[in-house]
Amino acid sequence: MLHKRNFNCSIIIPHGYYCFPCARTRKMLKQRSARLVAQCSPKRVTLKMTPKSKKKLSLLQKRNELLRKQKKNCINKIKLLRQNMSELMSKFENVSKESISQKLTEMNCSGYQKTIIEEIVSAAKISNPKGRRYSDEWIMLCMLLHIRTPSGYNFCKKNDILPLPSVSSLRRYLAMIDTACGFDKNFFTLFKKHLERKTTMQKHGIILVDEISVREALTVCSKTLTYKGLVDYGEEYKATDINEKATSGLVFMFQPLADTYCQPVAVFAAKGSVVGTELAKLVIKCIILLEEAGAIVHGVVSDGAQTNRKMWSELGVSGELKSFKNWFPHPLVDDRKIYVFSDTPHLFKNVRNKLYNDKVLKINGKYVKWHHIQDLYEQDNKLPGNLRVCPKLSKSHINLSISDKMKVRLATQVLSNSVADGLLFYKSYNVNNLDDCEPTAEFCKKFNDCFDALNRKFGLEGLRINGKDYQFLHSFLTWLNDWEKEYIDGKIKKSEFLTSSTACGLRVTIQSTLDLSNYLNSSWNFKYLLTGKINQDKLEMFFGTIRQAAGSNDHPSAPTFLQLYKLLAVYSVLKPPKSGNCTVNDDAPLTPIISITDLKEIYNPQKSNLVENLKEKMNKIIEEKDWEFDEVVEHNYAKAEVIDCLIYYLTGYLSKQILKYIGDCNTCKSAFVTPQVYSEQMCASLVNMKTKGRLIHPNIYFFNFIKTIENSFIKHSSSTHVFELIVTDLMSENTINFPCSSHGGDVISFTVMYYIRMRMRQFSQQENKKKKKDNRNKKKIAKFSKT
Repeated sequence: MLHKRNFNCSIIIPHGYYCFPCARTRKMLKQRSARLVAQCSPKRVTLKMTPKSKKKLSLLQKRNELLRKQKKNCINKIKLLRQNMSELMSKFENVSKESISQKLTEMNCSGYQKTIIEEIVSAAKISNPKGRRYSDEWIMLCMLLHIRTPSGYNFCKKNDILPLPSVSSLRRYLAMIDTACGFDKNFFTLFKKHLERKTTMQKHGIILVDEISVREALTVCSKTLTYKGLVDYGEEYKATDINEKATSGLVFMFQPLADTYCQPVAVFAAKGSVVGTELAKLVIKCIILLEEAGAIVHGVVSDGAQTNRKMWSELGVSGELKSFKNWFPHPLVDDRKIYVFSDTPHLFKNVRNKLYNDKVLKINGKYVKWHHIQDLYEQDNKLPGNLRVCPKLSKSHINLSISDKMKVRLATQVLSNSVADGLLFYKSYNVNNLDDCEPTAEFCKKFNDCFDALNRKFGLEGLRINGKDYQFLHSFLTWLNDWEKEYIDGKIKKSEFLTSSTACGLRVTIQSTLDLSNYLNSSWNFKYLLTGKINQDKLEMFFGTIRQAAGSNDHPSAPTFLQLYKLLAVYSVLKPPKSGNCTVNDDAPLTPIISITDLKEIYNPQKSNLVENLKEKMNKIIEEKDWEFDEVVEHNYAKAEVIDCLIYYLTGYLSKQILKYIGDCNTCKSAFVTPQVYSEQMCASLVNMKTKGRLIHPNIYFFNFIKTIENSFIKHSSSTHVFELIVTDLMSENTINFPCSSHGGDVISFTVMYYIRMRMRQFSQQENKKKKKDNRNKKKIAKFSKT
């Protein structure tokens, strides 16, 4: 490095770093430099301040210096964090799915947690959400989540809590499962895969059969251009006219005897109740299809409706004392029987209602009286401080309305040990009108024990051979038969015995329960039978879910019911198993019972050939010819028909929709675009009145074509095959002219489908409005009818 020296430098330094001349010169240069800097820099303005102000200024200066240092430290930290983040991102990009899965396995994460974390990591690697690809397991879980809680699904997706597919994507997957009315063979194939994971014990079950009332309504299926909400028995029968609207839905459900799941397997849209002869055929067919799918069917449960009793007689079942038979032969296996059951809660409601309506029943010369229960309630009400011997008894138990008669809870609380003990308690205190209440108390206690024996839901209290419940049911059956013999012998009146339907139902149900328990124990090594599974509770809960999902209406419309049935049936069959019902390998990824691949293989979804078939037909009759707009209009002073004005108006709207579809073809556009704001055509009067410069006046050739379609629609609007009939009418025309030979088939096909779909929706909406008033009046009558 070059150093400056004084001219008189002695070169040799005796001591120090500089010689004396160089040291003096260096000091002089520093002073000159300092003076120069002082002259160039602005002079600081010094304020005269008090000592107190100087102290405050000093504190501010120190604080400012501290903040400056903190800022510098933060900048350094941010720089370091960004550097670490870039390093982590580079590592994250190199992380494989296998390494993540291995790490999660080491952390003992469950299968669901593994799937969620893997999907989150996979989604984080993609900047554009539209480029995400989801695993089959994740799609299945998302489908189940959306079916169970649509609002929760939308919340998680909207707030980006989870990497969820769009709702439209889920609907496309659900659309693959085309659950039709009747016995859908594809669905039974799907159910067969569901049963393959079950043990033999878990495949034993019974069939539940019941109907739900639905409101008459029509909707349009956009895929097939057909009406929904009509009578539909699947392959057996389908309605051909819109007047055959469905008013009830018949559902078959498989209820396992040794598992927690239950599966709806078939639905039928019917007008009124299905007749007993047809119901018997459907039951036999359902048993055959379930057995072929791998289930082991042992019984059929239904309520006490007349159609179900007719089904019993068609199958050879009888609850009469003289011709008793509680089973019919298995349709596939000769040495097996199908036992018949009546829904236990319905039977007990009927027993309570019989006592309430007739007030007196007679058993072994003793009288069971309703006024005993009424007096018990009144005596309880006299106690001060709201103390009660029977706290559950209320006015609803004593004075039954129409809805109260349908509630199982009110019936079982009347026919209970609590009421029996209350009667005997007040009798011991010599309460008036309760001195002869012992038969009533015994009656309540007997039916309480019977209901408990037929409603066991836990293994420890299940029905065992020669157990307490088993012996009680035997004794109850003997007691019931002896009671009916008194009626047959004329010792008691008809009003003093149960109704024939109730007595037969009780006899068949109890005997079938005992026989099924013996058969399962001897042939399949069942240690006990959970009698709580041999009723329609699961099916009633299924109907309750549908009613709740449909909104505030008591009964959903027929199309809504069928759509909700499909969602709930799919949810049941797609839901992954719990660890308690099957063996789960924690090392393997979560695999639902049914995968997307299974759905594609079973249902083999193909694009609807409706459009392609229509294009093929239209290409045969389309000829290339210009649709030149003629501004010269011959004046006709007679008014056009109202319907022509409406068709002209609709054609203008349709032209606007077609212009969005055809794209950039100028030849096609010229066939629909007209330069007019005002037209002198007589049929354009409605458009001329409504327009504010935005409405389109259609080409007169196009108007005539739409008029032909509308005339055909009016002729066939009430038919379920309206689309096919209109296309047939169009094919009967010699030719259809269109100026563009390249796009003629596409444009005309789009036009025909769009217009027919639009008119079908408008037509069904008007039909529903006609029924809306009738449905409203029916609901009013149901609310205000006398009880």
